[in-house]
Amino acid sequence: MMLHKILQSLTTFSKNERLGIYLLLLISSGIWIFPLFFSRDEINLADLKITEVEINSHIQTLSKRVDSQSLKNKKFDDDHSFKKTDKFRKPELFSFNPNKTTLDDWIRLGLSERNAITITNYVAKGGYFKRKEDLKKIYGIPPQLIDNIIPLAVFDEEPKYISQQTVKVVKPKQVLQLDINAADSSTLTMLPGIGDRLASRIVKFRNRLGGFVHVSQLLEVYGLQDSILDKITPMIFVAPAFSIEKIDINKIDYPLLTKHPYMTYSMAKIILAYRRAHGRINGADEMYNIAGIPQDQLVKFLPYCMY
Repeated sequence: MMLHKILQSLTTFSKNERLGIYLLLLISSGIWIFPLFFSRDEINLADLKITEVEINSHIQTLSKRVDSQSLKNKKFDDDHSFKKTDKFRKPELFSFNPNKTTLDDWIRLGLSERNAITITNYVAKGGYFKRKEDLKKIYGIPPQLIDNIIPLAVFDEEPKYISQQTVKVVKPKQVLQLDINAADSSTLTMLPGIGDRLASRIVKFRNRLGGFVHVSQLLEVYGLQDSILDKITPMIFVAPAFSIEKIDINKIDYPLLTKHPYMTYSMAKIILAYRRAHGRINGADEMYNIAGIPQDQLVKFLPYCMY
């Protein structure tokens, strides 16, 4: 810094010093030219003219250098003064909204005019500070100053751009619930894995049975696999109040009895032979006592019997 001041003092010319230099150059030129007017030798006017041009050129060059150096020194003094003013400006501490603070208020907070203009231009063009940490992204502000003013920053409760957004309301997905004894074939196709053909087979099987007693009976429908039943079980049910169609075991004849899905030809013959021998069948317990009927097949058939 000391060396810079010394060099500056050696290369800086005041107004009086510049006038002195011009006068000295004029006197020197006069002393050099004056003897020519008293010389006995012939004076070459062309040489004299060239000489004057050269002198004037030197004078102008020197003058430009002096003026240029003066301008540089003035600019340095102005910049130095500006930086010194910014450096030693005492900041005022007050609450502020970074998205609404004016240029003068930024300067009052201790920012340089250049930084204040940068911030106000950023906000004017649509920029937005979402949180306090965004202030640290501003280039050129001393970290100590940022740390001092960040706690004082306040923000709107809701940024402008959020209020313009459309909030999408997600409705809870309703789970499909079907009564398999009441649903028609078109309704059954709403179940995953159930197409038109499979839905038609379910309805036909249900009509032959007289209704489903439980959902597991769907596995007896041709083409309906365990994996499909696992998917649709949470979506289907058998209504407790549903009344299935029952067979009067003491009145039905052989052709009609054999049409039921759970009745075989041999079972039908045994039941009718027992009924002829004993007159009638009195309940499920008696059915279990009829010899020759497979018990597993009888369990499936009994819910459809009446006595």
